[in-house]
Amino acid sequence: ASEKLASLADKLREGKVELTAGDDSVSLEPNDRVEFELEVEQETDGDLSIEIDIEWPETDENSDLEIQ
Repeated sequence: ASEKLASLADKLREGKVELTAGDDSVSLEPNDRVEFELEVEQETDGDLSIEIDIEWPETDENSDLEIQ
């Protein structure tokens, strides 16, 4: 898990993440407005889990702003 998280962190720094599973793949290009959330949960069966949520807007809402 630590190797995959380190690889993900490297790709986020580069600004392009490609995820592949079998024949399926997705390419993502996070922008500078990435939000990060980390949550620890104790499941009902007693297991512990860490959930990582990384979000960013799909488009930059301010990109069309012009001041004249």
